Amino acid sequence: MRGNTGHEAAAGARGRAGLYELLATIFRAPLTAGNLRRLRCEEFLDALAGAGMRLDDEFRLGDEEALLDTLAVDFTQLFHGPRQHRVANESVQTGDGEGTLDGEANLAVQAFYRSVGLCYDETEAELPDHISVELAGMAALARAEAEAWDAGDGLEVQRRVHHQAEFLAAHPGRWGIDLGRWVALRARTPFNREAGNLLAEFLQADAAELTRRVAGSARAENTINTQLDGEHNHARTETV
Repeated sequence: MRGNTGHEAAAGARGRAGLYELLATIFRAPLTAGNLRRLRCEEFLDALAGAGMRLDDEFRLGDEEALLDTLAVDFTQLFHGPRQHRVANESVQTGDGEGTLDGEANLAVQAFYRSVGLCYDETEAELPDHISVELAGMAALARAEAEAWDAGDGLEVQRRVHHQAEFLAAHPGRWGIDLGRWVALRARTPFNREAGNLLAEFLQADAAELTRRVAGSARAENTINTQLDGEHNHARTETV
């Protein structure tokens, strides 16, 4: 596990964590000047292009202050109104959007965090079931997987993969894909449209990949158990 395959797997998990962190930043609040400057760096632009975000020249080269104002207005209208908007909290968006803030989803998210050794930051401006907080949670879980690969701990890797699959299925994957698609349709800026598409596509693809990995680890475990049972039965036969 500490060979090239392990290093590559750790790098892959860190890459996924980075993308989750980026999406958390984008959907937490309007971009700040610092956020925008980082995203405009060649390294980030290449990473965004690799992830599937097609950014136009206005985003790459346009006036910073004007672009920040345009993005802030679009973000506010998407998530706060006054035009048709969506509150980016699971408690609100599940149940046909008729839920309320600080609903059961917040308790469920916090309970999951505690069960896997994560803590909700009480200084966080958003509630635990806000899309940005749930995406940050996925980033933390992916980083934990990377650390398990670094340590060469196969059982911990499997445990962390299961955690990610479980949390994604129960929380951001349950409603974030629809949110991303809605943003892609409703956003008035190319950047936010691309961000919506990326959110939907990445959550969908990651859910499928994690499901595949969980199924693969289950099959491997069943194979090992079958082999062990066979060896045990063979030993009993020889003893008799």
